[in-house]
Amino acid sequence: MVAADGVVEFPFALPGMANRLEGRDALAAHLQRVGGRVKFDRMSEPLIHQTTDAGVLIIVFEGFGHGVTTGEPYEQRYIAVIRVRDGHIVHIKEYWNPLAILRTLKGHAVVEELAAGAWPATADRA
Repeated sequence: MVAADGVVEFPFALPGMANRLEGRDALAAHLQRVGGRVKFDRMSEPLIHQTTDAGVLIIVFEGFGHGVTTGEPYEQRYIAVIRVRDGHIVHIKEYWNPLAILRTLKGHAVVEELAAGAWPATADRA
């Protein structure tokens, strides 16, 4: 669904985490890293808002799961602003609460991982 050169932005990413991913391969690698930390059990039905621009939509949804190493629950609310062109997603700006991931991974572990570079940042966050 994401264009090969699609861009995903996370405006509320924690310092040291990627806040911008460029390209489908970068997104796939990011999702693999997240999947090693949080197991998603389910996602809510999305609430889709149409906009006056036919190529832009806003989606509100929730994700539920647990920390892989901690077993702590993961409950996250997301808002994504998505731009579509020629049947592919070309840009996503995803807003989420960074405290949810800290809570799920017991905070200190995330801070230690960030310090060790386990959540590679993009060049503008390095």
